[in-house]
Amino acid sequence: MVRFRYELSTDPSIAGTVSMSLDRSGGMVGALGPFALDDVPRDGGLFAVRVSVTDPDGAVTTADPVTVVLNGCGPEG
Repeated sequence: MVRFRYELSTDPSIAGTVSMSLDRSGGMVGALGPFALDDVPRDGGLFAVRVSVTDPDGAVTTADPVTVVLNGCGPEG
């Protein structure tokens, strides 16, 4: 199982984990969110993202964090 843990670097209380799956090209895909309207600043924010892999025996390997930009949007966005 591949798990994708994310955390909003400007507000560490906004965090979660999603499962990832293999796509047709052999890459891993998953979706962040959904987020409550007030959880993410309207002007966006930076996410510190880590990818962790758990093997069948329960051993976990975690990659170094990568920072990605989340673009904000209001109710009309």
